Order: sequence, then C-alpha cells, then structure tokens
Amino acid sequence: MTLDRPPSGLPVAGLRLGSDERLVVRFDATTQSYWATFDSATIRPSTVLPLFVARVRRTTVDALAPLFEAVDPDALDALCRGDERTQIAFRYTGLPVAVWTDGVVQVDAG
Repeated sequence: MTLDRPPSGLPVAGLRLGSDERLVVRFDATTQSYWATFDSATIRPSTVLPLFVARVRRTTVDALAPLFEAVDPDALDALCRGDERTQIAFRYTGLPVAVWTDGVVQVDAG
C-alpha cells in the first residue's frame, strides 16, 4: 500500500501531545485522509501513531488495540531514525496508515 503525500492548503487543528510538543493534524475531505506532521527528532512515531489514530477514531488510546499487534514499535522508531526518506505502510485498528521518516503520518479513514 502506498499512500500519497498530503496536499497543501488543508485546514489545520493542533493536537497536544505533551507539555510543549504539538501534532499538526489536517483532514482531506476529497480522499477522506487524515494527515499529521510531527518533529521526528523529538517524538517517536510509535508514540504519535496511537494518539493520532485515537483522535481519528474519536476514542482513547486505551480503547485501541496495542500498536505491537500491527507493527513492531521499536522497529518503526528505528526505521524512522534513518537518513533516507522512506514510507512505512501497514494497517492499524483496521485502517491503512503510513508513516514517513520525515515526520508525516497518514490515516486513510475512507
């Protein structure tokens, strides 16, 4: 599964992750995709992804299946620390998701 990069100009809504970290969330009504950007140097993708999916599903992280049932969280974080720009795509909680090594996450809700 290969998902596209987010189109520019989508509406933005902030989702607070911690004391000073922010996940910038966008929704593309045409593709029914949610996009988030985050600082991959300070926030692990394995932390962002469950928070983001919970937000998309309008639930809590505790209500979701553990991330490790879909992907190895340590491997995901390790892949995202590389210098090469790469996309990791898989299904999590029944939704197609993609994580780019430069701090972009997509959830296809359509």
